[in-house]
Amino acid sequence: MQLVEPALNLSAQSRPRAAKWHLFAIALASGVLAAAAMWFSHSAGRISPVWLGNAVVLSVLLGRPREQWPLFLFCAMLGNVIASLVLRDMPLLALGMAFCNAIEIWIAAMPWRDHAERLPDFTRFQILRHFALSGMLLGPAVSGMMASTMLWLLVGKPLWDTFSVWYPADALGLAVLTPLLVSLRARQVAWLFSPAQWRSSVLWLSGTLGVTALVFSQNRYPILFLCIPAVLGCVFSMGLHGALLAVVLGGALALWLTLAGHGPMMLVAGDNTSHMLLLQGFILTCVLMIFPVAATLAERQRLEARLRQRETRFRMMTESSDDMTVLLDKQRTRVYVSPAARALYGCEPAQLLGLQAFSNVHPDDLPHIEAAFEALNSGDESASSTYRIKRLDSGEWQWIDALYRRMQGREFSEVRYLLNLRDGTQQKEAQLALEAANKHLITLASMDGLTRVANRHTFDLKLTQEWQRTIRSGGVVGLLFIDVDHFKLFNDQYGHPMGDQALYQIAQTIEDFAQRPEDLAARYGGEEFAVILPDTDIVGCFEVAERIRKAVLDLRIPHGSSDNGQITISIGAACMYPLLGHDQAELVKRADTAVYQAKATGRNRVSVAG
Repeated sequence: MQLVEPALNLSAQSRPRAAKWHLFAIALASGVLAAAAMWFSHSAGRISPVWLGNAVVLSVLLGRPREQWPLFLFCAMLGNVIASLVLRDMPLLALGMAFCNAIEIWIAAMPWRDHAERLPDFTRFQILRHFALSGMLLGPAVSGMMASTMLWLLVGKPLWDTFSVWYPADALGLAVLTPLLVSLRARQVAWLFSPAQWRSSVLWLSGTLGVTALVFSQNRYPILFLCIPAVLGCVFSMGLHGALLAVVLGGALALWLTLAGHGPMMLVAGDNTSHMLLLQGFILTCVLMIFPVAATLAERQRLEARLRQRETRFRMMTESSDDMTVLLDKQRTRVYVSPAARALYGCEPAQLLGLQAFSNVHPDDLPHIEAAFEALNSGDESASSTYRIKRLDSGEWQWIDALYRRMQGREFSEVRYLLNLRDGTQQKEAQLALEAANKHLITLASMDGLTRVANRHTFDLKLTQEWQRTIRSGGVVGLLFIDVDHFKLFNDQYGHPMGDQALYQIAQTIEDFAQRPEDLAARYGGEEFAVILPDTDIVGCFEVAERIRKAVLDLRIPHGSSDNGQITISIGAACMYPLLGHDQAELVKRADTAVYQAKATGRNRVSVAG
């Protein structure tokens, strides 16, 4: 799908000036957004989930001359100070907090200080790296440390309490809102609702909101992962800006439902503050997933555009002196060859005269040439193809772009074919780069982002494929279900970052035992993993499961809340013969029952389905 979006250049005539109403609007927006966030954070038991004011100011600075930045920052500070004073904060504290916000915006904008004539394109990896470093890491971190120190000195508030609230709210606001507002300035969001796109945009936005409502309207099941396919679908359908819009809308709905006491965050013990921090982390994870996928997709589209431009340029230059021109008779024998044959074929033109034109073409490419001649003989004015020839000097294969024309009229007594040939290596390299980008996208869509093994969707597809294959072959399908013992207690004791690291180590260990090409290790959800073992009976499944259990035990990951003092796993093993009338859902159920039996009988063991 082509996502045609407006360019981001700002000409000298259209550079924005610092009009008085612009400055007033910045002060007003900063003040209103700051007041709203501070009022929310002053409410009992709540924190501000996202700080939007800095993203608004940053999006205004980008694309403006650097000389105007201090004036806009001053107006933003003024709005923040007034908002703080209205809410009865200490004057010195109000001024200090406003200064911290200004520093954050300045740091986030610094990578673009010398490119005021161009808005940043957040679908380019280089710009994403700068934005991630300055806008999502350094800016909020520096301002958060300054604000934490100030509050500690003035009112005695613990440093970490302030920083843990300040940093995620500011980083999330900058990450989500800045690219979205920049795209609004570049009129890219308007494209989402153009006549050709609005139906798809409305469908995906509505679907994302529906999935968000489904996930966050209940608090019984940890089904946050259902939001991921919806967000990825928005990226592929609407690009970066549409996906960010979906995150903003879905995030607002998730926030409302979380504050109302619903959603998967309620499964974690804690107060409103801890639930809000978890929600912030999940939204930020979605954003961090969106950026690389959108950038890869945009890079693929840029490669396609460059490929089309290169093809057009090749066609326009076919009659230039740099191209090799060949005239063929009706039997496709060369009757004229231009001097460019020395560079393209590695021989003198006379050596090619009187010979069949395609005698040194790679056999696999001959059908493409035949199709081009059939098109000419059917009435087409011209035709083209790409094929490989064997150079006469080195014997190496070389890619050729060929443009064919059928020549017949008063100048020729019989049919002639005019060929313009040129080196097609660059075009082929662009095509290979495009194929590599496509493979990268497929990998991103099929892999679990945390553990780097296959995700649930890939597991479901693989199990269905192996089940159908085994029906034809009459074999057996083995399945292991693996659950990390007492993992919630591990997270509670060591924290989620250590929990994520442990899951990664366990997943990579499990994948080491999916050794055959047809085997698959996948993250099934949360701390659950699965291994598909085609053509493996229950004895073989038990042996593989036992080796996995011992390998995880050998990792010696400390776990103070476990009876063994380290992380262990419980494994359920099952196998079925599809030809006996079973279905794959029953295989999954048996493996799941077996893993629960393993946990019920003491954990750190393998249980075989009966």
